[in-house]
Amino acid sequence: MKKQYLIIIIFLIFEFKGFTQEVHFSQFFASPLYLAPSFAGTSAGTRISYNFRDQWPAIPKTFISTAFSIDHNFRNMKSGLGLLVFADQAGEGNLGLINAGLIYSYDINVTPDIHIRPGFNFQYARAGVNIGKLYSIKNIGSGGLISGSAAEKSYDYRQYFDFTFSTIAYSKLFWGGITLDHLFMPDEALTTIGSQSRIPVKISIYGGGKIISMEDFHSKREESLSGVFLFRKQQINTQLDLGFYWTRTPMIIGMYYRGIPFGKTLKSSDAIVFLVGYKIEDVSVGYSYDYTISSLAGTTGGAHEISVIYEFNKVPRVKKKKWAPVPCPTF
Repeated sequence: MKKQYLIIIIFLIFEFKGFTQEVHFSQFFASPLYLAPSFAGTSAGTRISYNFRDQWPAIPKTFISTAFSIDHNFRNMKSGLGLLVFADQAGEGNLGLINAGLIYSYDINVTPDIHIRPGFNFQYARAGVNIGKLYSIKNIGSGGLISGSAAEKSYDYRQYFDFTFSTIAYSKLFWGGITLDHLFMPDEALTTIGSQSRIPVKISIYGGGKIISMEDFHSKREESLSGVFLFRKQQINTQLDLGFYWTRTPMIIGMYYRGIPFGKTLKSSDAIVFLVGYKIEDVSVGYSYDYTISSLAGTTGGAHEISVIYEFNKVPRVKKKKWAPVPCPTF
């Protein structure tokens, strides 16, 4: 019963304030175009990425997120072009979002070793809900749910356009950047109650570096230890991912902490994320599990996530072109 009421509370929030669930992937570098449009064209050729996330599996029909992207490196034009489609579905009411965006990025050579890459994503989005499956406050009595639906004055779906801008800077061993999401601040309200519900701008700051890096040129096997972070802020909500990846081709193993470990008002802990990945020639596969350490521990079942990346049409690196791939971890 506690799980049922938790689901009800979630959807009551959505009913009056619109669709505010932000898609988030623990393997954020394995969904590069979702993290930042600047990553379009940062591979050696054409790249296809797929991501699947099942959040809170212990509570039936909670949050399922998927993303698909394809991008290509137009090296002669110092540009990257990509397409990103992601979807999010929540709960019994089939509260869902689908978003499709066209992405462009441009590479600027500051020095032979340092690059700056701005990018943008122009998107069309549609948020919808199966109104017949939602309940309002007046349908909840002391004994539980009362039959019937209070879906009047609500919409089946809402369509809108949005815009994302990002810029990244990178060298052979270090990388970092910033992404500004929801710059159009579109109205996503699915009800006439409470007028508009505009999506606030989300700021993401991320980066990392290879702390230890070794490479066997004869076997082309890389061994490195990398530290990474991702900080997100949207209005009063903040979140930090901080951790390490160990790579010994073809294996990648990682672990990091999600939460805000400092301060008095913002201090919180969400999860410890464990990750393992494997690369077979041009295909990379990753799996991660979010172990919940917040007050919801033991209730939600954490989160499972799978990523698959396939690269093809690779062009060998040419030194005179002054181009190099972004050195951040695949996962």
